[in-house]
Formats: sequence, C-alpha cells, structure tokens
Amino acid sequence: MEAVVQAAGETVAQLVRTFRDLSDHVENLNREMKDLKTKCLDTKARIQEAERQVLRPKNQVLNWVTEVANLEVDINSINSEFDQMSRFNLKSRYKLGKRVIRMTEIVVNLKGRGDFDEVAVCSSPPRVLEMPTTSTHGHESYEETLWRCLHDENYSMVCVHGMGGVGKTTLMKTINNKLLGTQDFKVVIWVTVSKDLNIERTQLAIGGKLGLLFGGDEDQESRGRKIFARLKNSRYVLMLDDLWEEIILDDVGIPKPDKENKCKIVLSTRFLRVSNAMDVDMQFKVKTLGGEEAWNLFHEKTGEVVLLPDIQALAVKVVKECGGLPLAIITVGRAMRGKERKEVWRDALRALKESAVPEIEGMEPKVFLSLKLSYDCLEEENIKLCFLYCALFPEDYPIDVDGLVRYWTMEGFANNVDNLEDASNKGHHIIKRLKDACLLEELSKYYVKMHDLIRDLAIWITSSSMKEGPKFLVKAGMGLKEAPKENMWEGVERVSLMRNQIERLPTRPNCPTLLSLFLQRNDVLRTIPSSFFELMPQLRVLDLSYTHIESLPMSLSSLVNLRALILISCRSLIEVPPLGHLKQLQFLNLRESNGIQELPQGIEELVNLKSLDLSYLCSVTTIPCTTICSLSSLEELSMIGTPIKWAKEGGLEDVNEGTGYSLMELATLTHLYSLDIKIKDIDCLSQDSFHRGQLSSLRKFNFEFGENIMDLIRPHGDKNLCVYGCEYFPPCCKIIQEYAEGIDIYECNGLKRGISEIAGHSLTLRHLVIANCPQVDCIIDNGDVGHNIESMNLYGLSNLKKLIMGHGSLSLRQLKILIIGYCEQLSGTLFSSNLVHQLDKLENLTIFDCDKIEEIIEEGDSMLVLNKALPSLRVLELQRLKGLRSICSPRVSFTSLEDMVIHRCTILKKLPSCPSIQIFKAEREWFEELNWEDGENTKSLFTNAFKEP
Repeated sequence: MEAVVQAAGETVAQLVRTFRDLSDHVENLNREMKDLKTKCLDTKARIQEAERQVLRPKNQVLNWVTEVANLEVDINSINSEFDQMSRFNLKSRYKLGKRVIRMTEIVVNLKGRGDFDEVAVCSSPPRVLEMPTTSTHGHESYEETLWRCLHDENYSMVCVHGMGGVGKTTLMKTINNKLLGTQDFKVVIWVTVSKDLNIERTQLAIGGKLGLLFGGDEDQESRGRKIFARLKNSRYVLMLDDLWEEIILDDVGIPKPDKENKCKIVLSTRFLRVSNAMDVDMQFKVKTLGGEEAWNLFHEKTGEVVLLPDIQALAVKVVKECGGLPLAIITVGRAMRGKERKEVWRDALRALKESAVPEIEGMEPKVFLSLKLSYDCLEEENIKLCFLYCALFPEDYPIDVDGLVRYWTMEGFANNVDNLEDASNKGHHIIKRLKDACLLEELSKYYVKMHDLIRDLAIWITSSSMKEGPKFLVKAGMGLKEAPKENMWEGVERVSLMRNQIERLPTRPNCPTLLSLFLQRNDVLRTIPSSFFELMPQLRVLDLSYTHIESLPMSLSSLVNLRALILISCRSLIEVPPLGHLKQLQFLNLRESNGIQELPQGIEELVNLKSLDLSYLCSVTTIPCTTICSLSSLEELSMIGTPIKWAKEGGLEDVNEGTGYSLMELATLTHLYSLDIKIKDIDCLSQDSFHRGQLSSLRKFNFEFGENIMDLIRPHGDKNLCVYGCEYFPPCCKIIQEYAEGIDIYECNGLKRGISEIAGHSLTLRHLVIANCPQVDCIIDNGDVGHNIESMNLYGLSNLKKLIMGHGSLSLRQLKILIIGYCEQLSGTLFSSNLVHQLDKLENLTIFDCDKIEEIIEEGDSMLVLNKALPSLRVLELQRLKGLRSICSPRVSFTSLEDMVIHRCTILKKLPSCPSIQIFKAEREWFEELNWEDGENTKSLFTNAFKEP
C-alpha cells in the first residue's frame, strides 16, 4: 500500500513539473530548432555550390533537408497551439508538454545527424532509359535510315516528319531502345515536347535525365548553364519527340551538334516548317503503311477473327478505309477484336465509308482528337476554312491545285488582297502550309489529295454534332441517285453533291445560310426546279459543271449575293437567264458549254466581274466587243476556241459596228492581267499589233495564232505563244517572244534557224517546241542564244542536221529536258565535245526515230573521263535508232543515271557505266547479246535493274 502511494506521488509530481515548466520547454525547443535551421541553411548553401560544379546531391543529404523542413512545420504548429492555450486547461497543457519534450529530442537528434563530410557526388544517371514501345510494322526502312543517319558524320540534326498517328514516336522509341545495345554515345536523352513548348519544362526534363537538380529559384539562364556544362564534353543523342514549333538550342543550354563533337539531335514533328526552321541536315517523311503491312498490323490487333470466311472480305475493306494510318488501324482493330458477326463488321464499314467514324469505339478520343491538334494549330480561321473546304471533294479525289485556289478566291478566303493574282499567290502559300502540316498530300505538281481519315476529321468537325466549325453536308462521290431530303439542307453553309448520279433536286430547299453548292459532275442531271434557288439568299458559289442541264431557272436571278457561277462543259445548256441582277458576281465561267448560242443578257451590267471564261463556245455567233470592254473590273479574260472576229489593224469598221475585236480596244481594260486569245487570221495582225506597255502589264497570257492549234499541249508557264501553219515566224510575234516563257511552233514552212530566228537573245524563254517545220536545219546558229531554256522538244524536223552550227559557247546551259523525234537527217554525233560540256544540268534525254544518229556523245573527248558525262542525267530513253552504234566512250560514266530505256537499237552492243541505275528496260534477246568486256560490275548492275518493256 505504501509503494502504491509513493508511485502515485511521483506521477503527480511529474505532472506538476510538466505543467509548471511548459514555457521553459517550448523556449528550449525553439532554441534547438533555431540552431538546426542555421545548420540546414549552411547545408543548402553547400548543395548549391556543388550543383554549380555539376555534382549530384546525395540522397541522404536531400532526405535530411526534407526532414528539417517537415519538422519546422510541426514546431510552428506547436508554437501556435501554445500561444492559444488557456493556463487553466491542465489536461491540454500536460499533453502539449509531453509533445514538446519529445520534439526537442527529435530536433537534437536531427541536428546531430546533420554533420556531413560531403553533400554531393558525381552524377551517374542511366546512359539510355528504355522506352515502352511496339514494333515498327512496315517502317523498317525508316528505322534503317534513321539508324544510318545517327552513325553518319554528315548528319548532326535529323528530322522525322509525318501526319499524326503515322508512327513517328514508335520509330523514335525503337531507335532509343536500340541504342541500349551500343556504346557509341555517352548519354541518350528523350524529351516529349508536345504542343505548348515550355523551355523550363524542357530543361527540367533534360536535367532529370542528366541527374541535375535545379533550385526552385533558378531562372532559365542558370538552368541552361548547368545543362551546357554537363553536355559540352559528352557525346550525346537528344531525341525531341512531337515538336510543334522551333526550339532554340541556346535557350535550353544544348551545345550545337557538329562533326567535331559527334553529337546528334533527332526530332519528330508533324510540321515541315519546324524542320526547316531547325536547319536540320536530313529530313524524311514517314508515310502511311502499304496494303500488306496494314493488314498484318490489323490482323495482330483483331486476332484470328479476321480470317473467318464470313469476315475476311469485310475486314479487308475495313483496313483499306483506315488509309494505312497505324493509329487508326490499331484503334479499329482493337474495337473489332472478337467480333464474329458479319453484321457488326458491315456496320463498321458503313461508319468508315460515310465518315461516321466516331461511331467506332475509341476512334474519337484516340484518333480524331489526336489528328485534330494539327487542325487547331492552324490558328488563322481562314486557313482552317481552306482546310475544311477540301472535304467537299470525294474520298481519294485528286484535287486540282489551281482549281482549289480558285474556289478559295471565289469564297473570299484570301484576306487582305487587292486582286486575283495576289489571291492566287496567297492560296498557293496556304496549300504549302497545309502540306507542311500533313493535312494535304501532294500527288504531283498539279494535284493534292486528303488522306481518308484527315477528310473524315474535316467532315467530323463540320458535322451537326460538333459545336465548333461551319456546318457542311457532304455526299460527294457516293453514287447517289437522289439528292438528300430538304430537311437535311437546313442550317448548313456548304453542300457538296458532286460526282453522283442525281437526276432530281429538291423543289424548294430552305437554305438561309447556304454559301456554297457543288453539283458538278452529275451527268444525268437535266433539269433544275423552277423555284430551287428562291430560298438561298446568301449563296456565293454555284458549280453546275459537267451536267446535262438544258436551261437554268429564272430563280437564279434571286441569288443577289452570288460571287461565282461555274458552268464548265454543260454541253446541253442552250440558254442562261438574264444575269443583270447579280451585281456581286465576280466569276463567270461558260467554258466548253458549246450549246450556248448567245451570251446571257445583262453581262455588261456585271460591274464587279473579275474573271470571264468564254473559251470554246463553238455555237456563239457573236460576242460584241463593246460588251467585253464595258467590264471595267475584268482581270482575267479567256476566249480561246470561240469564233471571234478580229478587225484588221488600221481598219476600224468592224470595231465601230461592234462585231470585230481590236487589241487596242482590249487594252482599255486597265485591270486585265491575264489574257487568253486565239487569232486564226494572222494577216489581220501587224508588227505593231502588240506593244510593250500592253504586254508588260499582263502577268499571264496564252496567244494562239493560226487555224489548227493542238489543244492537247499543256501551257508551259504563265506566258505562252503558239503559232501554227505560217510561212515565216510572224512579225507581230517578235515583240511577244521578248516576254514569252513558252513558245510552240508548228508547220512554219519558212523557218530555218530555230531559236536564233524565233527568240533571238530572249532571257525569258524557258520552254520551246518546234514541230513539222521542214526547212529548219539547225536550232542554234553561231550565237549565244537560248541561255535560259529548260525544256526543248523537236519533232518532225525533216531537214535538221545539227543542233548547233558553230560554237554557241554559252547556249543551253540551263537545259533540263531534251526530246528529239522523227528527225531523219540528224546524223553522226548528236553531242559534240563542245556541246556536251554545256549540258551539265540535263536531267532527261529522249531520242526516237532518228535513223542516222550514230553516237550520242563524241568519243574523242578525253576530258569526259575526268569530268563525267552529263552529271545530272537521270533518265535516258533511246528508241528505234537504227544507226546508233555507241552512246559514249566506255571510259565515261553516267553517275546519276537511274532510268534507262533502249528499244530497237539493234547495232548498239555496249552500254556505259551507270553506277546508280535502278530501272533498265530493253528486249531480252538484245540484252543477252551485249558486249561486257569493259567490266563485270557494269553487267551486274544492269542485270539487277533489267525489266522487259
């Protein structure tokens, strides 16, 4: 009992001391904490000094600093609780006192642990951090190219570009992981940059890979110095994935890679402009998968279900609709995995064909939202509109570049321009931007197309389900026989029903917001309801080309905001209603609508008309000159192939009567910059018919003189002259040739000396065709002419003996394409030693049916052994040359030649060295009899490239 009482007494005494001495305990705690904080500040200073020396702080030290910071928070809480506590709350004061004593012990212990001999060590981060990735289906060649670039000293910066979802990141990750197996680089750094470039975030990512620790108060420059210090003596690979804009290496602190430091930067981007801005040494585009690779990837994601008899044919079509885009193939494949009912596959195919792709699971969040980032990045609304406009054309449709730009101009998408020429230039610049962003694909110089899924994206953006963007109704190229119901036309801004088989249109669709209507190439469409246009007050562009409409309804006159009326090749169209009410009309195209017998009434009232095409209106009996000359805003006029009566120079009777045209009258159209005309009767022209002031103001012209101009010839450039069936080169053409870029001469019987007689010393001439001119015996006659000619076609020149008479020392320096055919007197050696040295830019040489040519390049020129022959030549085609025995000396090499065709050159027995040959077409029997005594290597190259025609 006594022991119990004693223990209780000691406990009470302890409680009393804890209560009485609480203030002293708190004061002692704060004193110990102050010492600890001082030590922590000293330790942080040591850490900062170590980081300046590019050392990595020890984890033990960093953890200690973190513990001190956390402890300070707890002590601040204790102080706050003590200040607010009542003196008479004995229980709370006792509990707080115990915490203070315990916390003091922790502070003392932590202070004792803070005596560090060193706070940092040399950093040793992983050399390569492996990235999770999938296989590069069908992109193995790109993998090889990129790997080769990493090990080629000529390439320090390499760009991989392509549309979203095409596999750029997968390719980059594959190369990153492949570097695990090599010691060529000291460190490999991967940074995903993404859309919103942030230098600080990029620096932090790089610093993390390098083991650098940045203080919270460090600025961009300080971080950059640390990164630079770490990398300047390291052979690194920096992989910048998903770059959306140029990144300045100096801002980040990246030493510029070069041949000396052997460092590399590889970047991936959707935008070619980024690659150009970064000044890369090598760039290549990752294209979509081919058919076999696409199927293999799809099969992998769907499993064996695609091989079921009822499914396989549908699956093949579904894969095709994915357009070879790996991201889409993977997403659709996963969505269709395990789906064994053919009805489900048919529904998926329908959704893909009708651009209802979001109906397929995963397509909207994984594919469309990814692709849409490229659209969002366009920023300028007019460029977004230009992109969306391309969806009005059918799937896989080759879109004519000039035609597309013309549509944009009609719509008014080209902002801040004063004339059609500037609008065209701006439109072509927009096309380049869309191609660079992988939103349009280039098919050729003249055509582009939309990838299937990019088009689906555009249709998705313009669909009624989307809150942003204009609303389109697109049913182009779908084989429709009936137009969509009237309720589907409501609320849309643009309707495209082109390339269908529509026979009937809605009677009176209510389209108060409709701006564009494409009905072209419905070749069974014959009638338009009389009230069809009545409820389309905002319509700007109407295209009815290549239909069989016989007339246009009077309701056309209600389209008071119409800017463009396009009626190309409406061959059944007989009459057009009066157009005088269409005051806003700027573009009128009646080209090849040769059923029209007279121009629509009221054309002379179209004061805003800028472009008028009346070409090939064969049935028109008269086009009054006064009507055309009254169109004061006209900038483009084309009347080729239309029976126009031209008044003889000096005789104004026909002009005064309004039935004849005079070039002097057309000169009153002061805004005219493009003029296409055909004058059959050359006798009505004099040497003064054209004057320099008139020609210099024309940015484009196409002048055809003579009866039987061949319409199949595509204009060579912006300024072309074609003359057919004259005795001599017409005097009126002498001044034109000073401005012409392309000149075609057919059946000029008195012409003898080719360029010398036609173009003299013209500096503008780029393209020349001379055909069926029986007196021409040479092309250049003892003079330095033809300096800038790039292509030359010579056909049917029965008296041609030499290309150049004399030296012509500077002639044909720019020649890239030379085609010669049916010149039976052209004999001996085609290219003398003097001439062949001028042709260092020649890329394509084609010669056929010239029986007397014996050799192409003079064999006696020893200089060719050193200088090579025709160093730019890529294509050589020799056909039906019965006398040809030699192409050149066997010692000469065509270093750039890739494609060669030899056909029916029976006595030719040797071929020159062509180390770059890829395709060689010839008869097998002739090929097997060739003499290869000069080298087995040449034989091997040609054998590997051989193909029968």
